[in-house]
Amino acid sequence: MDRSAIPALYPISACVPSGTQCVTVLSTKQGEIMLTVTDRQQITETLARQAFAVDENQLDQLGEIFTPDATYDMTRSGMGSFQGVEALRAAAGELFASGFAPLSHFVTNVVISEIDKPESGSASAPATVSASVRSKGLMIMHDGAVHGVVYDDTVALHGGRWLIASRVITPVRAAAPHGD
Repeated sequence: MDRSAIPALYPISACVPSGTQCVTVLSTKQGEIMLTVTDRQQITETLARQAFAVDENQLDQLGEIFTPDATYDMTRSGMGSFQGVEALRAAAGELFASGFAPLSHFVTNVVISEIDKPESGSASAPATVSASVRSKGLMIMHDGAVHGVVYDDTVALHGGRWLIASRVITPVRAAAPHGD
């Protein structure tokens, strides 16, 4: 076996936002942290839990899915942008009450990017470990129409769990036919 083909591993220490739990992880690149299989499973499950929570109008669960100061940007869909779990909960509740909320969300094609080494934090503001996630979504609407979207998320390790810190939703639109 050619040992020169095995990448070097660099130890990196990171603390979760509570500031009390530090872990040492390994990376194949200086300054980049490798996600574990467990991290990837937890991130993917967080995305699925968000879909179930809004589909079933279990908006009390949003605090277990989003960071307290999360942003949710639907401006490309003409629906505005929201900051904080309470604002998300209120907006989702209004949409659900209107009867125009999607009946069902499906998250697929999840691609999770490696996370960058967090910047140094302090005792009052510890470093945040985060990753970028890109996925596609399908929504079955109240009238039976199916809409496609792209989710661009940043997830953060918060209190030992991967939560959504920001989400930008971009609708998938059909291209205009050639010659029109």
